[in-house]
Amino acid sequence: ARNSVNKTRSFHEVKEEMQCQTAHMLPLALVSTVVLVTLFSAGEVDGQSCYAQGACCYTAYTTALRYQMGSSTSSYDCNCGGWWGGCDTCYSTSYHSTSEYYVQSYQQYSCCSGYSGDPCSDINECSGSHGCEHKCHNTAGSYYCTCNSGWALSGDGRTCQVSIEVTTTQDTYVLTDGGTAVVNCSATGGVAPTNMTFHTPTGVLLTDTGSHGPGDRFYLGSTTLTQLNTSDSPLYQAWHTLTISGAAFEDSGTYTCSAANGTVEDTAGFDIFVEGIIKVTDAVIVKYNQTAEMECLALVFSTESSTVTWWWREGAESTGNATQVVSEGGTVISTEVLGPDQLKSVLSIEVVDTTHDGVYVCVVSTGYNKLTADLLLLLEKEHPHTPVNLTASGIGPTWLTLEWTAIFVEHKPIEKYIIAQKSPSAYDRNITLENDKQGMPSLSIRHNISSDMLPFTNYSFSVRACNHIGCSDESKPVLVTTPQDLPTEPLSFNAVETQSTSVSLQWKEPAMPNGVIVHYHIDYKPI
Repeated sequence: ARNSVNKTRSFHEVKEEMQCQTAHMLPLALVSTVVLVTLFSAGEVDGQSCYAQGACCYTAYTTALRYQMGSSTSSYDCNCGGWWGGCDTCYSTSYHSTSEYYVQSYQQYSCCSGYSGDPCSDINECSGSHGCEHKCHNTAGSYYCTCNSGWALSGDGRTCQVSIEVTTTQDTYVLTDGGTAVVNCSATGGVAPTNMTFHTPTGVLLTDTGSHGPGDRFYLGSTTLTQLNTSDSPLYQAWHTLTISGAAFEDSGTYTCSAANGTVEDTAGFDIFVEGIIKVTDAVIVKYNQTAEMECLALVFSTESSTVTWWWREGAESTGNATQVVSEGGTVISTEVLGPDQLKSVLSIEVVDTTHDGVYVCVVSTGYNKLTADLLLLLEKEHPHTPVNLTASGIGPTWLTLEWTAIFVEHKPIEKYIIAQKSPSAYDRNITLENDKQGMPSLSIRHNISSDMLPFTNYSFSVRACNHIGCSDESKPVLVTTPQDLPTEPLSFNAVETQSTSVSLQWKEPAMPNGVIVHYHIDYKPI
């Protein structure tokens, strides 16, 4: 059965048709059964099927008939071998050796599009009238058009129009706060590019050479133009440079570089992202045995590739080597992602003592930059302990030596001592003594007082230890009476009455008796 429509027919349709045809071919008495095995058509490409690497297309029909004649049965199935004929129509015919019937199958061939001849061969469309404005490229069974450098294929696939391509050296620039980015933008086309411009994320157009933007952070350089060597038509390339210096967080965003040549324009976008630590805890001053918490908030390009570590340097003014802080004991480090570009890390010290004093450094490694920020932890100092065991020795008329015991505790440092000198008959005063003996649990302090004291005078001495927080209570006082010393000369000495053999003398006590005057001694001699 032949089907002129290239499709598979149903079993029942062909069976009915074959029964009708065989009724005219053989006597009805000889026919027991007629069965159609298959009718096939190859897969479709434009209604036909490409065969032999696209050289031929075919619609194939294979008919297999099985006849039962008498007591013997013979059958024949056509296959793809044994075809004869040209590329147009191929036949395969088989005759049964013991019967008078035959089976014939055939395939109808024709060359695929882009092929001709017998056997089919490729047509070189580029050798004739192909319609390509610039360049034609032959392919198996077809062809395509391209344009010279700096030109682009039009929508019809044949004609060319001038083109321009704008690119930047990088798609993304990740800076640190205060950093610098140099963006090189190039425009390439068959006609010299003109009017190259930059736009900021807020739409600010930068067109002139000079500084722009907040704090003059943006600098737009001049445009340079070069002609590139190509094998076909001239190709021009223009370069324009934008420098962003002292970048700030608000500079982050998508910038654009644009250029045109004639009616054609192209734009390239690039991202500026400014990383940095945007918030840290102010100096932490905590009391002894209390909890301290320090926070570091960072703006990063990618939280997935960023890590946070903490480091410690001893002393508030330390710039030396740092030791990494780890989560152990009462120290806990926790880091959380607040958004696609924010990381928050918290360092918590449960019980602060003198070993925690110092500078803590939050270090954020982003894969692009290393961000750092210093945080100061100070143990809140308390006023010192009161000195004890105050004694006086080596007492002279105007001097003595005081000695006491100072008690040192690290969170109660002693910066100085104040000696209180008091007397009911002399003026009081405070003597400040700077402490140059820090860091010992206890120490005997000795100080010599050798001025501003009077002989034969009662004194009370006490000592306080002080730091920038305040002073301790006064120590238990020590009472001292200085020994007597030579008196000063008598005052207003003169003769009040003179006789031939006697003279009356008069004077006043010395201004500073320096003790108890027990007698006066008068010397005289003739003149």
